[in-house]
Amino acid sequence: MMQQQVKKLRSNPIPTKFRPYSTILAQQLDVLFNRSYDKNNNISSVDETAISICRLQNTCLSLYHLLPYALRKVEPDTADAIVKKGLNALLDFETWQELEYVCANGADSIKLPNYATRIEKALENLVRFHLKNNTINAPFRLVNDTISIDLSKLHALNFIHLLEARDLLRKYFNYISSPELNLKAQTIRDNILKSSSAIISLCQSKSFTNSDSFDQPLVTSLGNKELITPFLSNICFHTFVRFLLPDVWGKPLSNPLRNELSVIIYAKTISNKFSEEVASFTKNQLNNVSREQHSKARHLALYFPRWLCSEKQDARPIIEILTKHGISGLSKDNNKGFVYLYDIYLNKTLRNKMNFLKVLNCALDLYHFVTGNKVIKESLLPYSLGYYFKESDTTVWQKHKWLFKNAHKFYHNLVEYHEVFTKRVDGESIGTLTLKSYIGDMASALKKSAPSLTDEQMSLIANNGVHAFVENDFEILKAIREAIQLKSKKGELSVLIGRKLQSVIDRLLSFYGLDTIKGFPVSAEFTARHQVQLSQNQDKVYAYKEVVELAYYIEKGLADTLLATKEKVTLYAAKVLLKTGWNLTPTLELDTNDLIFFNAPLNLSKTPALRLFKRRADYQTQWHKFKINATDLEKEGVLYGDAVTPVIFDIKAVIKLTYPYSPSIKNLSKRIFVFPEMNKIGRVETKILTASRFKTTIDRVLTELGCDLVFNSQKIRKTGLNYIYRKVAKEFKWYQKVGKHSYETFLRHYLMQDNKDVAMTINRATKTMADYFVRDVTDKVIILQNPPEDGKKVPNGTCVNSKDKSAVVAFESQNRKLLDQRDADEQACADFNACLWCPFYRCVADALHVWKLLSYRDFVLADMESSAATFDSVTEQLENIEQLKYRVNGILADIAKLNAQAVIEGKELLKTEGIHPHWK
Repeated sequence: MMQQQVKKLRSNPIPTKFRPYSTILAQQLDVLFNRSYDKNNNISSVDETAISICRLQNTCLSLYHLLPYALRKVEPDTADAIVKKGLNALLDFETWQELEYVCANGADSIKLPNYATRIEKALENLVRFHLKNNTINAPFRLVNDTISIDLSKLHALNFIHLLEARDLLRKYFNYISSPELNLKAQTIRDNILKSSSAIISLCQSKSFTNSDSFDQPLVTSLGNKELITPFLSNICFHTFVRFLLPDVWGKPLSNPLRNELSVIIYAKTISNKFSEEVASFTKNQLNNVSREQHSKARHLALYFPRWLCSEKQDARPIIEILTKHGISGLSKDNNKGFVYLYDIYLNKTLRNKMNFLKVLNCALDLYHFVTGNKVIKESLLPYSLGYYFKESDTTVWQKHKWLFKNAHKFYHNLVEYHEVFTKRVDGESIGTLTLKSYIGDMASALKKSAPSLTDEQMSLIANNGVHAFVENDFEILKAIREAIQLKSKKGELSVLIGRKLQSVIDRLLSFYGLDTIKGFPVSAEFTARHQVQLSQNQDKVYAYKEVVELAYYIEKGLADTLLATKEKVTLYAAKVLLKTGWNLTPTLELDTNDLIFFNAPLNLSKTPALRLFKRRADYQTQWHKFKINATDLEKEGVLYGDAVTPVIFDIKAVIKLTYPYSPSIKNLSKRIFVFPEMNKIGRVETKILTASRFKTTIDRVLTELGCDLVFNSQKIRKTGLNYIYRKVAKEFKWYQKVGKHSYETFLRHYLMQDNKDVAMTINRATKTMADYFVRDVTDKVIILQNPPEDGKKVPNGTCVNSKDKSAVVAFESQNRKLLDQRDADEQACADFNACLWCPFYRCVADALHVWKLLSYRDFVLADMESSAATFDSVTEQLENIEQLKYRVNGILADIAKLNAQAVIEGKELLKTEGIHPHWK
């Protein structure tokens, strides 16, 4: 075979540009251009290290712009070596490192063309090509057989710190890449990059630059605990300094359990039962996530047994429990095992708390999966009191760490008070929410007064509790009352809060059978200014425009079909609250039994009524004994008539939405505001929408939708804001695809019309459609390039009819009553809903007519559809509306064939300008 001919390129002008800086470099580049290849011109070479001419040109371009700058900035010996040796000078790694560093930092001040190669890679390309060795790597890389990591961000450091950091990272890279550790490539890359980021943050921090450490070797600075500790929240950096300085930071943690099988084998060394529990739990977690999430789910599911292996000394008491009982043993002896784990969590430094929280959560989830019972983290605290609300099947925890630490006996008094009243069922019983408030105020009364008490008085309270209040002629009680009064006078406490704190102290004393005194009262006379401010705050309600904005975004959210049930239910609750002004908790506690209908003799339809009241101390309405009259209705908190009508359809919508979901608690099975949620072990639970969940969810959803306001049920007028909401909702439905509009466009174009006029127009239009669409007049709409000269403008386009045409006469005959309401001199059918079916209608293929058609489809027809949905017999009208939508879509498709740009521009007009003025 004939050997393929290798063509030699003509001399390239680029190398000659380097002659003023280095003759030898120019010669070397000329050789490289002769060795390069051009695929487009079919010039090839057997040279495996050759690169394309285009790539070589872009590489040289970067060096040409930066070389003059670099020769001025590098050390004289380095500059001399580059001038005399050219690319051969880069055989010395330190020379290459310095040139790379100077060029990389100079690239910010010397603007390179967009197509120029990054200077670090440009130097690497040239050296590889020149030395005919593609395995050579630039200083900015850390490389082994399988991984290449870019450390170019280290160029932000000064040169000395860069050299030190790279050397330390190279040692760490070799360690974590060792076969013994068997780490994944991505894990190795993450460790190096996150450690390098931490080094950069450290070296750029003021605590470092302004300290003596700045002039010390970097490895010395890394041993300074006071300096380094704030940066150890980066777990990878923490492992890095442990590797470098084990005597200072401790040895690097090593865990041989790298895969699921090895974890299960290790668990078996503890007990066969625990091993089976871990295996079943891991399998369950993987079955409940997508394949893409398997790695994360497996990691979290194995966190607890891996911790047992890596921290055997700390974990010894837990391992002993697991050996005897399996995971269920952690709850024995008042949750002894879980309390031990929680103590470890509390004693961890801040940087390690979040990491150990995964261990604790994994243990709790494993226990929940195996036993079916939940252990709540807060219940493990020795200073935590729980309050179970059966109305929402939730437990709220109240923490009293300060009392537990500084007044232990007084805290024990609160525990006794809590135990008695959570079980009390006699006439002295109080509601759970009230109990929580009382105990919280009792704790607050002592904590706020503590600065006014002496050490000796605090010691007495710590040892004797509330009994210390009455010793020495009520000395401590007087001091506490005086402190509360003084804070009230200064305005630090409101009159209301001050009186509450004074009152709950009396309650606690009465509970223990102790006397009290009524000294140092909190009076409004001393806090008149604060009282005025409090009154003003109570009158603070949403302004009109704020209600409009909230209503707009609530409707926007409800129109989003992708929102989860929880978000939908929350938006419906917000809608009901905004329209009625009802209290939050009783509204969220509504169930299907609370909705009833009364027969009204003067009205054919039934009157809806709603039972809405605050449930106190297990109070329940006995409907089978209930005698219905106006007085009893009011007593029972039953609302009817105008108070219920605005929201009856919203409540029905929630019932329909949440009907498939039923809480496991029997007495809550009829709840309306509920939602499904998958727990940590992959099971779907039905949750109650509590006040706290409502607050968290509505704030998040409104923010995601673009609303700047915070929803606060206390800022809604007591009578509700239905008259505003009704108008906003009506205007909103003019365009179902509201996502295409901004809130500002909505305000400019839609919130303009009187509601009664809109309702009259819509009712008249739907009636006309029902009568007129019995017959189709034409099958195809005529589309023109230009408007006809003899046409009359109509909202959808142009009409070319005349008074004596049969279609117009037929319309007049069929719609006499409609025409009687209009001007007697009117010479047209005036039924714009019928235009699209009329043989005299003409549409023009331009952006203006596309805008008109889109306005008609997305506003007028959408409003007709929503209006029709309020009547009982709507099938024919809805079918007609659907026909009109198809008709509009067909016309738009025909226009696109003639003038596609017109459709694009018409859509943009709709987006920016809203509804066309002709349809307003």
